[in-house]
Amino acid sequence: MRLAILLASLAFTPFVLADQPASQSSKRFEPFTGKVTGHNVRMRLQPNLDAQVYKELDRDDLVLVTGIVDDFYACMPPKGLKGYIFRTYVLDGVVEGSNVFVRLGPDRSSPSVAQLNSGDTVKGTIASQNNKWLQIDLPEDVRFYVSKDYVQRAGDEGYYARQETRKADAMKTLTDLEAALDAELQKPFHKIQLATISEKLNQFIKDNKDMPQAVAQAETLISHMQQLYLNRSVASNDEPSTPQPPVKSESVKQEGVKSENVKQDMPVITPPAPAKPVGTLSWQQQEDAFLAQNGHKENAQAYYAEEQAKGTTLHGTIKPYNSFVSTRPGDYVLLNLKTNLPIAYLYSTKADLSKSVNKPVTIWVSERPNNNFAFPAYFVLQVEE
Repeated sequence: MRLAILLASLAFTPFVLADQPASQSSKRFEPFTGKVTGHNVRMRLQPNLDAQVYKELDRDDLVLVTGIVDDFYACMPPKGLKGYIFRTYVLDGVVEGSNVFVRLGPDRSSPSVAQLNSGDTVKGTIASQNNKWLQIDLPEDVRFYVSKDYVQRAGDEGYYARQETRKADAMKTLTDLEAALDAELQKPFHKIQLATISEKLNQFIKDNKDMPQAVAQAETLISHMQQLYLNRSVASNDEPSTPQPPVKSESVKQEGVKSENVKQDMPVITPPAPAKPVGTLSWQQQEDAFLAQNGHKENAQAYYAEEQAKGTTLHGTIKPYNSFVSTRPGDYVLLNLKTNLPIAYLYSTKADLSKSVNKPVTIWVSERPNNNFAFPAYFVLQVEE
């Protein structure tokens, strides 16, 4: 009887063992790329709301999701993140000790994310911040946690790697463009050519709208480029012009002035002509378009009178500004009287700004679109020296 029961139990055991793995396999989690759907979404070190926060994620950030723990997604650590262990517990690349903490920084106050034990092998380098610690790659089983409520599926597991590659390529492109910009700005002002760099940056923004951080860096670089070019433009107007050869008196003909009254060594100096927009519209056409878009075309004079009555005034020194792009918001800039730094772009069809170049002035202005340049833009209604 006992033998029969024993045989029956042995016959039943393989059925249970064979069935268990099949059940687990059917519930295997498929990793995927998740996109963060909110701002300031917290990535935690443990899957609970009381756990320490490692960092805050922003909308559209990507995470590689490898599992689920309660109400949290388990995510791979950010790429490039390193761990640190105390060098005392490592001998010839082998851990000597139990429950050796792997921390996120080379000090005991940094949070721990894993533990190593005797016999575990590690490869690392001495931490530059603290030579008592060893910098290592994080163990493969380390995971961070993000609430499921703020992550939606963006693609398969491979999508994350592809986007990381795109991000690296984008950063390299921006680095190369920044280097090209620096090289170009080392040239004499009249030889600077920034149109190509500007076109590439604008194309970069169009091609990478799904990477907001890269786009923000490109926009910052454009603003930086405009600012540097503006500073060089203003500085170039302060540089002494190339000396002109002496002109004989008989070659100088001025109405109402006899040639013998003209000094023999006086050079002929032609004042710079007011700049014109680089694009297809003249400043008059540009102003007409602004008036039409805002419903002032039919009563332009009344609009100008109303704007001047508001009394919006600025004080500074006027300098010419010739830009490399067609969307520049003015052909002159106004400099702060104390710092001599640009504070506004200017253009006008009512006042001849060329007559006030290099002079301290008070100007009555009406605000205009600055086309995302570094400073506000104004239409000058009146100039007073």
